Amino acid sequence: MAKEPTDKVALPSKEQRVLFHVQKANKAAETAFWWMKNINAEDIDNLGVMSKIQNVIELLREVDNLTMDITITLKNIPKP
Repeated sequence: MAKEPTDKVALPSKEQRVLFHVQKANKAAETAFWWMKNINAEDIDNLGVMSKIQNVIELLREVDNLTMDITITLKNIPKP
């Protein structure tokens, strides 16, 4: 009969699980930010969507700020 392993694997804490998702969201927002920033300004101006693109860029900056705030908060939670 096979022996069961005696070493227990530590599971990530709630904070670590949330932090993982927050960091992934932050990375996705950063990628989207640079995609939007690299759109040709003349093209979007001629197409009449300059203000909408600028709004998206501002929202992506806000995502970055919020995810950084969440990260700081989670890292400051006292460990038991």
